[in-house]
Amino acid sequence: MARKQSAEPDKPRSRSFGWRWWLFSFSICALVSAGLFAFTRVERFLMRDPRFTFNGPLDPGDESKNLHIDGAEHASRMDVTNIFAGDFGRSLYEVPVAERRRRLLAVNWVKQATVLRVWPNQIRVNIEERKPVAFVQLELNDGSTRGAMIDSEGVIVDQHNAKGYKLPVLMGIRENHTSEERQTRVRRMMKLVEEMGKGMSKISEIDAADADNLKVTEQLDGRAVVLIVGNQGFRARLENFEDNYPEIHKRMPEARTFDLRLNDRITVVPAEGGHVD
Repeated sequence: MARKQSAEPDKPRSRSFGWRWWLFSFSICALVSAGLFAFTRVERFLMRDPRFTFNGPLDPGDESKNLHIDGAEHASRMDVTNIFAGDFGRSLYEVPVAERRRRLLAVNWVKQATVLRVWPNQIRVNIEERKPVAFVQLELNDGSTRGAMIDSEGVIVDQHNAKGYKLPVLMGIRENHTSEERQTRVRRMMKLVEEMGKGMSKISEIDAADADNLKVTEQLDGRAVVLIVGNQGFRARLENFEDNYPEIHKRMPEARTFDLRLNDRITVVPAEGGHVD
């Protein structure tokens, strides 16, 4: 009959394993504690040492030598600076660059922005500005209008410092339009501009109040005529009208509005029926 083996020899091995596991755990805890202690010391150093202070301007109205702004040709440098006003006098380490970038995107003309810490005590802001594609007479909610500009994404930008821009005038953009509604109207306008090419020199306004039914104001023989061109075939319709305009003007010299949406005819719109369904 086989003798039952004793379990006693396994006890020293179990005790040895438990001791090693305890030592390993203690070592890990010690390393983590040391790391946290070192991090705390470094963080305190970065926050308190004056060499890392992000200083503001010496005098009100001046620019801070510690804040560098690149790319702000139309965007207000003062508006950009004001976003960092609460950070002046603090450690560079404490400046929340992600939050500052988010706020920069709300500044007029700013399309993209990056905010970089430059150690020991400076911040560099790089701005990509929006590129307007048209002047607009923005229809405000109170019924008034104001001049502005609009980019290809339908974003409104201020008209200040707009010298040098030669852009079409876009009508029919309202303050209460969504960004998608404005973008649709801008996209239709840009399609017309692309088709017309040099022919745009005769067009003074594009009305996109109805995004699917554009109207243009064209200067012919020293007077303005309104042409309803729909949503396609702009160049062919306008060139056909110009070819036939001398005869049309001879027969109906008082006519000012014409519907060009039917390819085989040109329809005169009476003054009292200016809107065409």
